[in-house]
Amino acid sequence: VRDKNVGLVGNWLGCWKDAPADGGGWSTAVVVLEDDMEVSSLYWRWLKKMWGNYAFRTDLAGISLQYQHTRGSDGANTFHVTNGDKPYLYKIPGSWGFSPHPIAWAKFLAWQKSKAESGYEPNDLQFKGKDVITTRWWKDMRGRGQDPRMWTQWYLRFMEDNKLFCLYPNLPMRHAFAASWNEQG
Repeated sequence: VRDKNVGLVGNWLGCWKDAPADGGGWSTAVVVLEDDMEVSSLYWRWLKKMWGNYAFRTDLAGISLQYQHTRGSDGANTFHVTNGDKPYLYKIPGSWGFSPHPIAWAKFLAWQKSKAESGYEPNDLQFKGKDVITTRWWKDMRGRGQDPRMWTQWYLRFMEDNKLFCLYPNLPMRHAFAASWNEQG
């Protein structure tokens, strides 16, 4: 419990600060659920199975419980993977029901702190020479004089630099293990 409001980014960057840099023998899995989330009663069983199957992948940034619908290049709500409903890897972190890989998360927290202290902002992600949708969102917010407050953009830059992926469920009829009500605040 915090003494004061640290905002969404502060909460994300403050969670699991003691993530074991060596994986910790894989005795702990963490999943971040924001207060406007709803989860399936089956999510924990699926998540434990995925960690059991994929924990030792060196290109895994984490596992998401959400259905990923956003096409990273332009933000279109048309992204879908047709692979017989098997989990898949994607270059965008899934923030709804995210379970970070402990090794990647520990490295990310140190990297993000160093980059932020140097004045760097992750507003340079591109695909085929054009800003990806999250870069456009970041720049639009800055252009309006707002703090972007996007931990996902930081993690996306880290994932890109380290050639990491997020694992997603691919349930029939685009169902998911977690969904957000997208409430304000």
